[in-house]
Amino acid sequence: MNRAEMSGFIEEKVKEVVKANNEELLGSISNMLSKISDKPSSAISILNVPKFKRKSNEEQFKLNAKVIDKLAVAQAAVETQDLSSAKDSIIQAWELLKRRQKLVLLADTSDLG
Repeated sequence: MNRAEMSGFIEEKVKEVVKANNEELLGSISNMLSKISDKPSSAISILNVPKFKRKSNEEQFKLNAKVIDKLAVAQAAVETQDLSSAKDSIIQAWELLKRRQKLVLLADTSDLG
């Protein structure tokens, strides 16, 4: 092979590798965008809190919205077979509920409720 053939061969191989790399990057970006768009937005559901007569009802509503969002994330993760993400979301939902139960028990022991 002479110098011109070698240069052309190298140039062709570099183009192939760059093209394959670009396709892989576009696929990864596409997957990330689809995961982001599938995730529920907890900020939106918390902003849509109706007016309540009692503060405790509002707090319970907000907590329930957070738990629902965590479980929705877990469901989406299970559907995409991302089991570690699903497990994390379920654990977070469980921790939210556990903390709320503790607060309810603490409030129940108080004279003021």
